[in-house]
Amino acid sequence: MRTESLLADHPVKRAVVLVLGDLGRSPRSLNHAQSLALHGWEVDLIGFAGAALPTGLRECPNVRVHFLDDASPQPARQARTPYAVRAVARALRLGWRLVALLMRVRRPRLILVQNPPGIPTLPLAWCVARLRSAALVVDWHNLTSAMLALRLGPGHVLVTIAAAVERAVGRRADRNLFVSQAMADQLRQQWAITGVVFRDRPGPAFKPVGAAARAASRADILARVGARGDQRQWLIVVSPTSWTADEDFDLLLGAVRLLDGPLTPVAAEQMPERRILIVVSGRGGLRERFEHRVAALQLRRVVVSTIWMEPDEYPALIAAADVGLCLHRSASGLDLPMKVMDFFGAGVPVCALDYGPCLAEAVRDGENGLTFTDAAQLARLLKELAGAEPGRIERLRVGAAVSGAVSWDAAWAEQVLPALPVAASRGDH
Repeated sequence: MRTESLLADHPVKRAVVLVLGDLGRSPRSLNHAQSLALHGWEVDLIGFAGAALPTGLRECPNVRVHFLDDASPQPARQARTPYAVRAVARALRLGWRLVALLMRVRRPRLILVQNPPGIPTLPLAWCVARLRSAALVVDWHNLTSAMLALRLGPGHVLVTIAAAVERAVGRRADRNLFVSQAMADQLRQQWAITGVVFRDRPGPAFKPVGAAARAASRADILARVGARGDQRQWLIVVSPTSWTADEDFDLLLGAVRLLDGPLTPVAAEQMPERRILIVVSGRGGLRERFEHRVAALQLRRVVVSTIWMEPDEYPALIAAADVGLCLHRSASGLDLPMKVMDFFGAGVPVCALDYGPCLAEAVRDGENGLTFTDAAQLARLLKELAGAEPGRIERLRVGAAVSGAVSWDAAWAEQVLPALPVAASRGDH
């Protein structure tokens, strides 16, 4: 095998983990870097500066972080340029910087690259891997071509090019990791790409907490958003998001309108005693528009708040929730949202938008969460949970905790480490 012949030239286990995005908001890639370091690898982690990195990663002696410069034209100039033109220009600009950095870092035995975004990372990572005699691993979160199709339409030439690049590099990579079985099956059938299924698992920070710690987290969240009253009077719903086009915010707004709309005398009697607080966390381009639309609703009974939590604070937000809310509407129908596993790790059930059969690989309706398909169904579920007996949510919490019992580190050591194409088990240093 070609990769086996590389071992003699690499006395030290070094890896590059590459994501063309905000490192602080790329948890799967951060987890890969931390797991490699835990198993004796020296890791060069490459991506954009943005959100703070978790303390554990910043303090890890085996990980060096390299921030790639993503200087872009001024917003006014961008607005006058079609998106497709901007995307091509940005890919060319970043490509030169990325190649220079990949050729400058310590010679790796392994380059692990996240897809998406796969342009220009996939072809450039493949070229550098061959030039530097390294093995290439592609970690498939989703499809770059599917994400582009959301913005440009499925027939656009850039979508066709992106699909061709994904197919070519995926077939030539030394190993592929797939976030779902559905993705592995489709890419094998459609593009003859094979690899290992490695679903997301909760990181060590996401675990069930005691009653006192959870009460403190809930009190802190209520204070941050200005929600008054005893925390037992609130159903706290947390929805983490990157504010991208594959999250259905229109559906959430529709559900909120239904929950907060005019009440008939009968409906008023049926309103749950607990009020509903929906906390939408994260940063991204669609956040400001969402905030304006929420303000225009002039809500009376439902509170919707947008906040940002630093990585070290984020697990406490997850633990504070009565239920997680996943609005992810998969661009490809093949990926699984990582936020679901964060909630399960903390023993929190999830209300998830059912975007297709793939979701059933993680969320089992009535066991570890609940699923919905439209605004009316989401409104009904939240109203029922707000008025439900504590035992109903507690049963879902038990199911969620069972689903999140296997940690990222344990699953990574069992499924990914033996599959690395550079035979890490040989232990040569």
